[in-house]
Amino acid sequence: MSSMLVGSDLLPSFGFVNKTPSTTTENRLVEKMGTQNLHKVFVYGTLKKGEPNHQWFSKDQTGYHKYLYNAKTTEKYPLIIGTKYNIPFLLNSPGNGTHVEGEVYEVDDKVLANLDVLEDHPNYYVRQLRDVRPLVDGDTEPSECGSISSWILEKNY
Repeated sequence: MSSMLVGSDLLPSFGFVNKTPSTTTENRLVEKMGTQNLHKVFVYGTLKKGEPNHQWFSKDQTGYHKYLYNAKTTEKYPLIIGTKYNIPFLLNSPGNGTHVEGEVYEVDDKVLANLDVLEDHPNYYVRQLRDVRPLVDGDTEPSECGSISSWILEKNY
């Protein structure tokens, strides 16, 4: 389900990543990553940039995370706001609701494990592999480039 991608292998068909990064940059990434796997994670609520839980991406200084792009789910899902803290919940009910907009990050095993702790996976939220479609240049409509599988946390109910 996950893949080990380095440097120029990162999404070359979308043009979101420089196709010719320096060898030094690639070497630093490999040194930091070691044998960690990389995962794509779609976030739609408090983990987005500027939101209160975004710092969980960098909680472990040895972990790796990188913002890739904004995206929308390819299927519709109910997105509700609940609790006294106005927490967003995406419900596992494909085909109902709306195409949810969020951000896609690339993370290593350490960061993914930290996010699982925050979201109490698999008790409170359940991590599911779902397809999302990148948004290009701040557009609100998905690109024609195809969809990407990404982990999404859905409310366990």
